[in-house]
Amino acid sequence: MRRTRRTFLAIAAVFVLAPAASRTPAYADAITRVKGVVTDIQGKPMPKVKVWLEAVDIKKKVGPLMTGKDGTYVIAALDTSVAKKWKVYPDLPGYKVVKEYAEIVDYQKDERFKGDLIPGSKQEFPELTFVLIGDEGHNLVNIVVAKDADFLAAVQAERKKKEGAATEASAVAPGGTTLPAGTQPAGATGASGGAEAPKVGGEGLKKAKELADAGRHAEAIEGYKAYLVKDPTGNPAVYFYLGKSLFATEDDAGAAQAYRKAIQLMPDMKWAHFGLGNVLLKEGNNTAAEEEKKQNCKDAAEEFEKEANLQPDND
Repeated sequence: MRRTRRTFLAIAAVFVLAPAASRTPAYADAITRVKGVVTDIQGKPMPKVKVWLEAVDIKKKVGPLMTGKDGTYVIAALDTSVAKKWKVYPDLPGYKVVKEYAEIVDYQKDERFKGDLIPGSKQEFPELTFVLIGDEGHNLVNIVVAKDADFLAAVQAERKKKEGAATEASAVAPGGTTLPAGTQPAGATGASGGAEAPKVGGEGLKKAKELADAGRHAEAIEGYKAYLVKDPTGNPAVYFYLGKSLFATEDDAGAAQAYRKAIQLMPDMKWAHFGLGNVLLKEGNNTAAEEEKKQNCKDAAEEFEKEANLQPDND
């Protein structure tokens, strides 16, 4: 009788412990690692800097983490189940963030995001979605800061550097395919005449804008996409203008995607919110459209256009 009772209790313990064991992997599945380095505009590591991770969905912060002598920080166990979107930023009085470089690669080596993000003078930090990294991936957020007195000059220098890199880019086919040397995009001709594909870089971007203003949106779209292949994050305004041209050609899904990308890179881009609101309104999503329209402020349009180095429309 005693042996039978012991056997029953052992079997019961297995059933009691099994649900608890099954819950553990569910929690572990949400744990990931985030790392990065804080440097100044000369690339010098910034030690003893507090770094916060903010859960956007619930408006709560994790940290602060403290950078080491080499400027690096790491959080080995971030529970991403509490929020989908995260902001990463330093707490460093007397300094502002010039840019953040984010590189997010999951455990299957799939690159989810890669590029520079510029918070701007309002220091509106990008919202990032971190992934499970396993042994192959990583969530990397590097932060470049400048003293308050040097901040504006540093941002301008960063933009000029990106524009210079784009100007030196090679020819790119419409839609973003890099062409082999000695070839031309479809529809482009040499000395024999015909339409010339928009160039990549500052002049190419200006040409694409002129094509759009002339109602030649299909050609403008090719120019915008060619520019974005070489500089996908340096000039968020390009996504805004791409969205306008896509919307004009009845590609509502593409337009919404472009506007959302612009907003991701520059959350206070009022015209992008306005454009996205138009798309949502056309789709019949009145509630979401109204919310986007509230984000729009026409008074900010000229300031945004000037900062983006593109002339405002007259319409």
